[in-house]
Amino acid sequence: MSAGNLALVQATSEAELLRMVTRVIVEQGGYDLAVVDYAEDDPGKPMTPIACSATNDNHYWAIHLNESDIEPIASVIRSGKTQICHDIAADPAFETALARGYHSNIAMPLSSNGKTFGGLCIYSAETNAFDDEEVRLLEELANDLAYGILALRNRKEREQHAIILRQSLEQSIQTIAGTLEARDPYTAG
Repeated sequence: MSAGNLALVQATSEAELLRMVTRVIVEQGGYDLAVVDYAEDDPGKPMTPIACSATNDNHYWAIHLNESDIEPIASVIRSGKTQICHDIAADPAFETALARGYHSNIAMPLSSNGKTFGGLCIYSAETNAFDDEEVRLLEELANDLAYGILALRNRKEREQHAIILRQSLEQSIQTIAGTLEARDPYTAG
């Protein structure tokens, strides 16, 4: 949790934040795979994988999921509620994940103002890997991640507005200077 919060403080971009947090989940949390997906407005493409960290070659698999593989995270994005599968072998929706050696999964929404814009999905090679206390901590991390994403987006938006404002001010000064030069050729230039 503290390593995740440190990533939130240190990240300077959204992509960097997502890479850092998924890496922390895998390396320090002891999980096998962490994936962040963003919801899309296009119904034909319900989500886009944004960041992924894995303990093995499953990084490629997590980025190139098929329709049944994305259903758990798609369900979380639709419902806005955490979903846990304690035993993947008992759920046919996780057939590919089971073949990859995963035995439990948790998927949590990334939400702001009641709107879910993405999801954080974590896989473990252990069955029943997510107890109540762990779920609480991971949900807190997901909420912190959503807050961090929005804070970075707001900062980027403010910086873009500041650039536009600065350019507008410079253009205004040049226009005023041009007007004054036209009125008084003695002080022109």
